[in-house]
Amino acid sequence: MGMDEWQLHQPNTKTQGKRLTDTLRRRVGHTAIYGNPICGEFCESKRLRYNEIASKAGYLKEIDMADTPKPGIYPGVPFDDYLKWKAVSNTVLVTLRKRSPLHARYFMDRPFPSTPDQVIGHATHCLALERDSFDSRYIVGPKVDGRTKAGKKAWAEFEDTVNGRCVLTGEQHIVSVKTTEAINTQVIHKFIRQGEAEVCLVWIDEQTGLLCKGRLDYAHRSRALLIDLKTTRDASPEGFQRAMAKWSYHQQAAFYCDGWKTLTKDDPCFVFLPLEKTPPYAAAAYQVGDDTLLAGRNLYRAAIETYAECLKTDTWPGYGDKVEMLDIPIYALRDAGVNPYQEEY
Repeated sequence: MGMDEWQLHQPNTKTQGKRLTDTLRRRVGHTAIYGNPICGEFCESKRLRYNEIASKAGYLKEIDMADTPKPGIYPGVPFDDYLKWKAVSNTVLVTLRKRSPLHARYFMDRPFPSTPDQVIGHATHCLALERDSFDSRYIVGPKVDGRTKAGKKAWAEFEDTVNGRCVLTGEQHIVSVKTTEAINTQVIHKFIRQGEAEVCLVWIDEQTGLLCKGRLDYAHRSRALLIDLKTTRDASPEGFQRAMAKWSYHQQAAFYCDGWKTLTKDDPCFVFLPLEKTPPYAAAAYQVGDDTLLAGRNLYRAAIETYAECLKTDTWPGYGDKVEMLDIPIYALRDAGVNPYQEEY
């Protein structure tokens, strides 16, 4: 279901909007307002009542929460099913923060296209976490010359055997196998074997009422231990520090930790397990520090508050509509002999 089908059309005046909002809150009994499925926990009776109240005012199209479970912890959910759940994800919040609300809204119902590096990462996750399902989800393609008649024929014959599986190159498969083997060099791997793989979380953000979701690589419930695998070019402390900041991994850690605590009341320990994608395929394990979690929390809180406001007003701005002053980066200015901070005398 597309994003437009979930939107509550805004009333003509703020007074009408407030009146409808108050009515919905009073009669439905949740902060689930403005007609979006990611606001609060809907049981069937409340969904029907919500639709009845709002549709009378002419503001709402039908809400269907059939694909989205109630708040809880769900291990072993197929990734494609998880993507269908109508809830705010960390990926959407990172997109909103780094790009714009317009981009976040666009990608809410659309899968992000996978890069070659992400394909390796997904294959590694499957080998490490769900080995028994690897052959049903991935297949290694033959190395052929697609310019020749024989090569085209060989590839056509291979395509008949794919059956919807993701095709890996031989090189991608080797990297996936080697990075998976590297996990066994880490002490924490014994907890991985004892935990649950691909654990999905669904929770209500208490401050905004938005329904949120997350997908953990591994969770050890009795120890409140959350583990996330990351394929990377540099797993050293300095290298992975930079990767965490660049790719907002600390925001993901804080978002998932808060979701876990909301559901279990336990403060979890979050550990990243970075796996290098090049020989000698080194691995490491890093627990996310409290200050870094706080920094990540500040990022996602600002993003989710913005998302909630955009949802409330049905306004999803892009990069702005005014002419702005723009210079090239400072390092490029300096390379060209310009020092923007040099004082003039």
